[in-house]
Amino acid sequence: MHPSRTRVVRSLLRRELAAPSPRRWMGAVTWAVGAARRLPVVSPPLHLHLEITTRCNLACTMCEHSVWSDKGRDLPLSEFVRRLDAAGPQLRSVDLTGIGEPLLHHEFEAMLTECARRGLRVRFNTNATLLTDRWAERIAELGVDEVHVSFDGARKETFERLRVGGRFEKVQEGVRRLVAARGTAGRRTPWISIQMVLLDDTLPEVVELVELAAALGADAASFQGLLGDVLGSGAQNPFITRPGEVAAHLAAAERRAQALGIELARPHPGKGPSVCPLPWTQAFVQVDGTVLPCCLYTQADQRAHIASHFGLGKLGEEPLATLWNEAPYRELRGALASGQRPGPCAGCPLPRGIY
Repeated sequence: MHPSRTRVVRSLLRRELAAPSPRRWMGAVTWAVGAARRLPVVSPPLHLHLEITTRCNLACTMCEHSVWSDKGRDLPLSEFVRRLDAAGPQLRSVDLTGIGEPLLHHEFEAMLTECARRGLRVRFNTNATLLTDRWAERIAELGVDEVHVSFDGARKETFERLRVGGRFEKVQEGVRRLVAARGTAGRRTPWISIQMVLLDDTLPEVVELVELAAALGADAASFQGLLGDVLGSGAQNPFITRPGEVAAHLAAAERRAQALGIELARPHPGKGPSVCPLPWTQAFVQVDGTVLPCCLYTQADQRAHIASHFGLGKLGEEPLATLWNEAPYRELRGALASGQRPGPCAGCPLPRGIY
């Protein structure tokens, strides 16, 4: 690709990263990957997922934590800084979501402060059970761009059955605190999304979740499928036994979101990208430093196996700019570009439009 075309691609991605909308960002990277695939040397990514903890204070029934045998661990602040350095000066945004609850990390505030110092856009997912007044104020003050609150169930009984250890009212209060803190700080951010995993138990409540998100003052309701077979049943999604009903429920949720004036992010079955853009546009870094194409590779009780067989290097031992163009990444991109889906990619829901 001509250098001027490369600059256009990167300029577009930077502009889209400045807009707190997952739909716009994904549209940009999907368009850009077509151009990036033709580059003999791919520029290191603007966006990085950095897992900072694998500890969680809930035991959700559909989560991989329910089958894990690994002991939870935290990423030390010093190593976090080292990984940001190794990611390179082109980095524009980080997602601090992993397979854990970030608010449990005793150095999380210092990590947010470091990201703010570097001018990075920041997003993370939380279960909001620990979202105190002080946390809400600091998240707003430090300029966090997006907070996605996991809310699997719009009714108390559904929520507390699925999100074991969580209290429905307490999580609602956490969202209200964050909305209030944003207003007090005079900011439009963080952009707040209420997020639901699509399950047999939650499908009948998708419209109610949209209404709940609007009532709490959130900016969006978000729905997604599971990222793979976390319980080892062999099913595409062992928690949905009536897949034919998904589209109708989501269409109803979309109509309700439009009526209430909030954004809705949802899967579109059968309309996924022909080639996954992620190995050209971002990377996922496990708490142990293993670089992977995305968070799908972290699922189930197989982390050591996945890291040894599909890991793309260790961030910090080598800079991301080096790893990004070494043989493992080049081979993965080549396989995907030719229509293959190697390793865990075979079970990915993204090309099918169901994530």
